[in-house]
Amino acid sequence: MGHLVRLTCGKADIVSPASATLEDRDVRTWLSDLDVSADLIEKARVDSQNVATRYPLAAQIGSSVFLYTVTSPTGSKLRGSTADELKRSVLGPDTDINDFENTLAAFEKFGAHFHFQEGRYYFDEEEQPDAKVEFRSLTVPDHKARELLRQIWLTDVFRDDGSTTLCSDTETTRRQLGEIGRDRLRFVLAPKRLTAAERHELFDGLEFRNQVVLLEPKDADFDLDRNPDLLKWAKRQVAAQELAAFSDGSERRDIYERIQRADKGHCVSAIRKAGLVLIRSVSVEIQIKKQGHFSKAEVEQMAEALPAYAGARYSASLKVVITQEEAHDV
Repeated sequence: MGHLVRLTCGKADIVSPASATLEDRDVRTWLSDLDVSADLIEKARVDSQNVATRYPLAAQIGSSVFLYTVTSPTGSKLRGSTADELKRSVLGPDTDINDFENTLAAFEKFGAHFHFQEGRYYFDEEEQPDAKVEFRSLTVPDHKARELLRQIWLTDVFRDDGSTTLCSDTETTRRQLGEIGRDRLRFVLAPKRLTAAERHELFDGLEFRNQVVLLEPKDADFDLDRNPDLLKWAKRQVAAQELAAFSDGSERRDIYERIQRADKGHCVSAIRKAGLVLIRSVSVEIQIKKQGHFSKAEVEQMAEALPAYAGARYSASLKVVITQEEAHDV
């Protein structure tokens, strides 16, 4: 107690559980007698440090919750503290209640060993994988998340067979189109609605441009690269993948992989919901040569087997080529 008084006498009038900061080595030494696991105090300290990078009252709330946790009767359902008990420990005349609420919510979201159950907050040896993924996702850069989103759109949503490119800058898009074989339709996926000027710049002077299909989101407000929910889910996927790669046991790895699949499913659903709309029409000439003797029914079957696209208009001609011998017979 004397040490706590020395720690707080210059900045607080009342000594509370929030005064027992877990960053102080002597405090941790004395509290270790209450920590039966001898490891929970370090887990609580790490959680507090992580939250403290963004929220001002993390040290006070973390210390309070830890003290309430280790002083709770063993096996009691009243483990940890209530929100009101934390307020009495942490709040002072100059404390912003919004800072308190936001920091407590951050512990719930990012604290790997911070738990909330039946109205009580506490630390526990059991890790919360989702919270660990959430915190690690904060370190994933935006560009890495965008790369993953484009890959998901191309592979899992559009099911590209090698004839599609994602629209970026005009020069890169045109170069990528040139690398795709010109014996097929080529598709360009735009992550957002383009302006008329951007479309003109893309197609002006483009070789075989009548074989290029430009598809844009049907939802005019959709932007793959800047949608906050998509970026969040993509970052969580990257974080979960990294955590799975460094997990010791298969059970923990399976949990992270399950989180990764769930967030990927959210991305796929959101992209599909945005839809696609055809912006530029195309015309394709198809020549089919067949030799032999065909009946009228067989010719009709061949015509019905030609590719069909919804909303497309078709014009066709049928030329019958016969030999001179066949002409004499006629």
